[in-house]
Amino acid sequence: MLCAEAVIKEDEEKARRKELAARYVSTQKALINNHIKTFFQNYEIGDVDYSLLDRFKTYLFNQELVASSVKLHFVSVKKIFGHAQRHGIIKVAPLFPKIKQEDNPRAYFKLHQYVKLRRVARRLAGYVAKVKQSDPLNPKEPPKVLRNIVVSRELEWMIGFMVYTFIRPTDLKQMRHKDIEIRQGDDGDYLWMPLPKSKKHDSPITSMPRATYFYRKLVGEALQRKSKALGKEVSREDILEDYVFYPEHAKRDYAYQQIYRQFDFVLETAQLKRNDRDEVFAPYSLRHTSIMYRLIYGGEINTTKIAKNARTSTEMLERFYVAQLESTDVTRDLHRRKKSRKQQKPTTFIGRDNIPDLNDLIRADAEKIPEHLRNRPLKVD
Repeated sequence: MLCAEAVIKEDEEKARRKELAARYVSTQKALINNHIKTFFQNYEIGDVDYSLLDRFKTYLFNQELVASSVKLHFVSVKKIFGHAQRHGIIKVAPLFPKIKQEDNPRAYFKLHQYVKLRRVARRLAGYVAKVKQSDPLNPKEPPKVLRNIVVSRELEWMIGFMVYTFIRPTDLKQMRHKDIEIRQGDDGDYLWMPLPKSKKHDSPITSMPRATYFYRKLVGEALQRKSKALGKEVSREDILEDYVFYPEHAKRDYAYQQIYRQFDFVLETAQLKRNDRDEVFAPYSLRHTSIMYRLIYGGEINTTKIAKNARTSTEMLERFYVAQLESTDVTRDLHRRKKSRKQQKPTTFIGRDNIPDLNDLIRADAEKIPEHLRNRPLKVD
C-alpha cells in the first residue's frame, strides 16, 4: 500500500501549509490505516477492479458501518487511485460501485425547546461545571476532576445570534467585528456580514433584524473588556480586528472547543441532548433552527433566496430542510389567496421577524437550577 502511504504524506504536508484542515487529514489517515489497508493489503493496485471494490463495499457494511461512513472510505480510496494515476502507476482507475444513502433530516430546536435552551443558558451564566472521570483500575477511588467548564454569558448571546443569522458554527472561529456591519432596513436594523469564505460560498449574509440585539450585547462586552485592558475609553473602531466570540483565546481551535463544551453542558442541564426522533443536538442545530424558522415563520417560501443567504444550495435546502415541514406549516401558504395589485406592498428578503419575542419569556422565569443537576458530573467519552 505504498500509494496509500504517499497520499497520507501528501495530505500531512498540505495540512502543514494550511491547505487542508488537520482534523480532516487525521480522519482520512485513520480510514486508510484501518479498513482500507486491512482489506487491500494482499492486492496490487493494478489488480483492483470493480468486482473487488464491490466486495470492499460489502465488507464495510458487514462491519456495521452506515452509508455515510462507507462513502468516506471510498473517497479515500479514490484519492489513492488518483495518486497512482498521476504518477503513472496505473493508466486508468476502475469504475466504483454506487452507494445509496438516505437523507437524514437535520435536528433543529422546536420553539419551546429553543426557549428552554436560552432560559437555561441564561441561568447557568457564571456557573462552573466540573468534568470528572473515574479510574477503571481503582473504582473505589473518588473520580478525578479533568477540567472545569465555566459557562459564560456570551454563550446565551451566541445561541440567539446564530438562530437569527444562518451562520455555521465554524464561522464563529474566524468571525471578527470588521466582518459585521449594522445596516438600516424597512423593518429595523439588521446585520450585513461579508464573512470569510466557507464551504466554497463567499456571498454576504443578511441577518434577521433580531440579530442586532445580540450583536450589540457582544459589542458592549467587547468594549468593556478592551477598555479595562487599555485603561481608557475605546470605540468600536478599536475592536474591529478582534474576534467576535471568545477573543481572549488566540488559538481559535481551542476557542471553538470551549464553545462546544459549554453548549454541551447547557444541553445536558436542559435535558435537550436529543429530540423526539433520537437525533443528537449540537451547535450545528442552531443553524438548522435558523433555516427552519424562516421556512415555518417567514413569508412565502423562496428556497433560492434562503439558500443563497445561508450559503448553501437549493438542493440541500430541499433535501434536508423543506422535507421536514409538516403539513400544517404548508397549509397556510396553500390556502392563502394572492393579493391584488392594490393590496401588494414592496417587500424585502429580511421581512418582519414573526418569531415571538423570547426575551420576555426567559426574563419572566426566575426558577433556580435544580440541585441534582448542579452536582451531576458530565460523562466523558
